[in-house]
Amino acid sequence: MTPGLDAETIYKLQFHAARDELIDLAAGWVGWHGCKVVLERFFPEYEPVAVPEGLDLREAVALLEPVRRICLGRPDLDVGSGFITTEEFLIVNPDCLAIGLEPVTEDGLRETALATLTADEDVLAHWLKFVLELDEIMHEGALVTDPLTGMQRYAPSHRHTPGAHELAADGVRMLACAGETYFEFADLIADETRLAG
Repeated sequence: MTPGLDAETIYKLQFHAARDELIDLAAGWVGWHGCKVVLERFFPEYEPVAVPEGLDLREAVALLEPVRRICLGRPDLDVGSGFITTEEFLIVNPDCLAIGLEPVTEDGLRETALATLTADEDVLAHWLKFVLELDEIMHEGALVTDPLTGMQRYAPSHRHTPGAHELAADGVRMLACAGETYFEFADLIADETRLAG
């Protein structure tokens, strides 16, 4: 789960996605919809940074690394209140759309999330249009395994993007948001079964 988003979240979609893919997607939304942007760094300390209008989002992320989340807003987002945690930022900016950016590590790629805390129906409807656009490119279905217990279950609604699909096909392990649980994408399992047969 993305840091700062918990049971109070009004809407959250968890999925696997390549980091660069999400940055490109967000850059497109900023260009088409004129969204305001704040980039969040969690290391070495929490820092939300507003991206000036006209600055390419990919360039801004590269300049501010390590960026762990992109927040999109319709009006300007408040970054000047001395926030020391992402929870504080989201309480003041509940109408933003937060997009987690998970890097590929030696362990694999962790599940990310796209979420909003808004209780405003119009704002929620606005962000859900973005979610539907993302959903159009995603694959569905995964076998979920807990290596500590050996338990497995099928998650038909688990989603992943084409970028995550390519990473998994190249052997990158797809991990849960925390812990050792991992996902095997259904369409890749089907491909392997066909090849084996």
